[in-house]
Amino acid sequence: MAGRQVKLEALSCITGGATFALLAADIEDAARAGEVLAQWKAATLANLHSASAQESAFQPLGARRLPQSLQVVASGQRVDGSKVASQAAYFAHGRHVFQAVIYAEQLKPEVAEPFFSGLRFE
Repeated sequence: MAGRQVKLEALSCITGGATFALLAADIEDAARAGEVLAQWKAATLANLHSASAQESAFQPLGARRLPQSLQVVASGQRVDGSKVASQAAYFAHGRHVFQAVIYAEQLKPEVAEPFFSGLRFE
């Protein structure tokens, strides 16, 4: 991330046909958080082979205000070639960057909304 190797920590679960994950990394240089979030988003979309994505601003309570803090909805392909939909959020707190993401055959608002609205720093 931003030209450095970092330790990426992840928590995930699979339920109801969807994979939920929260990933975090300490990038040590808070000034590079926006750059890292943009790179992370681009890498995720490239791995999905996504042709298009819908972006909107995303800032959980207590997160840093950055233009690169976004929620991204995209569709693409899994490694096996099957179709997958994703909804991801990219945000930062201090010198830590985060990705919260759901992968599913079909995204359901009643599942995605509580996942993303529950993200906050206190």
